[in-house]
Amino acid sequence: MYLPRYAFGSGLVSPTGAGTALGVVGTVGMVGRIGVGRFAARITAPSLWLAPLAIIAFAAMTALTVGVGLVWLGATPFSVSALTGNVVIILTVLARTPGSDTGHASGLVSAAMFVGFAVAPLAFGLVVDATDHYPNAWAMVAAIAVVAALCAARIYRHRPSAHG
Repeated sequence: MYLPRYAFGSGLVSPTGAGTALGVVGTVGMVGRIGVGRFAARITAPSLWLAPLAIIAFAAMTALTVGVGLVWLGATPFSVSALTGNVVIILTVLARTPGSDTGHASGLVSAAMFVGFAVAPLAFGLVVDATDHYPNAWAMVAAIAVVAALCAARIYRHRPSAHG
């Protein structure tokens, strides 16, 4: 999570504040995963939640590019969107994949997520190092959220019909 490093490194918060930001992100994310997961599992089209979660992530990243006043405002929606999104993604895969292909499909999704977890910090750091400006890296993450929202809208539009 880049938020504590950004907040502390930019002089926006103390080390205690950076740790608190990480705690907020983790706690809200954990509660969100459980709550969103339970709710999304009950609806017939969990893919309906993908675009709104990506839009929330975009708004959170945009807030983080503005400065100290919006660090805390950006932390909570980021937690809700980014940390709960993978639950909804897996539920979407399970809902849309025939039973015999579920293991393979969920494995591919998990692998893609882990590649993202491995590549994203490096890309974020490279942007910050190249520009010496954190908001550029947050803007990159916000742009990825926009792409995710567009992909999610496409997935939802092409969902299987309930009537065959």
